[in-house]
Amino acid sequence: FCQRTDPDDKPVLLLVARVARLSYSFDRAEEVLDRYWQVHGDDDDLAFERLLLKAAAEDTDAVVGVLALRANAGGEAAEQCRHAVLS
Repeated sequence: FCQRTDPDDKPVLLLVARVARLSYSFDRAEEVLDRYWQVHGDDDDLAFERLLLKAAAEDTDAVVGVLALRANAGGEAAEQCRHAVLS
């Protein structure tokens, strides 16, 4: 419903990308993140979701250091970082 009423909303795009990533639909997640970038530009939320996508798409070695630092820093994203590193 949210995607139909406000398809370019930041939280909606991030949620759609996250669901695609967690469903192993990596191409779809990348498409949604590209749309996010076109509409909203680069920001921390986009960079973080791209890190998680890269880790999920079996390129964990390239991002494990950054994700470990973010996990150790705590906060809202720490659990997602730990999951990405351990998966």
